[in-house]
Amino acid sequence: LIHLLAKHTSTAKFICRKLAIRFVSDNPPQSLVDKMAKTFLEKEGSIKEVLITMVSAPEFWVKNTLREKTKSPFELAISSVRSINAKVEAPYQLFTWINKMGQKIYSYQAPTGFPDKGQYWINTGSLLNRMNFGLALASGRIPGIRVNLLALNQNHEPESSEDALKTYSKLL
Repeated sequence: LIHLLAKHTSTAKFICRKLAIRFVSDNPPQSLVDKMAKTFLEKEGSIKEVLITMVSAPEFWVKNTLREKTKSPFELAISSVRSINAKVEAPYQLFTWINKMGQKIYSYQAPTGFPDKGQYWINTGSLLNRMNFGLALASGRIPGIRVNLLALNQNHEPESSEDALKTYSKLL
């Protein structure tokens, strides 16, 4: 029975739609989901092959889908810390920032977890908190988290704020 379900067209479309929502947009193009589902069925459920199909498809690179996904506060905080090679010595302050940005860890009532929709995480208060988090992290003002931005640029100080923006944008 499980084998029959795994090879069913509806299963392929369901899984591929979830992947497209997660990685492309809240409302992914049906043509992309169909291409992914076709690969899913042809490659016997290989998620690796489905993801290769997804990123190879022109629908993945269309301007109106680029940068449409919004990270949850947890994803934002963790990816930010990782991208600048910060050392987390006391994670409580990071936990506090995640709460402040709107994601109270282990507090969502639905058994499915927090929504994977950008609109859930974006409002004026959360955007301000996201900007403040980024500034606090980059300037080393979050207790328990050590940041060395110069190390990302081979210990070279950018000449101006514009140069710093260009340099660190490329690095991150």
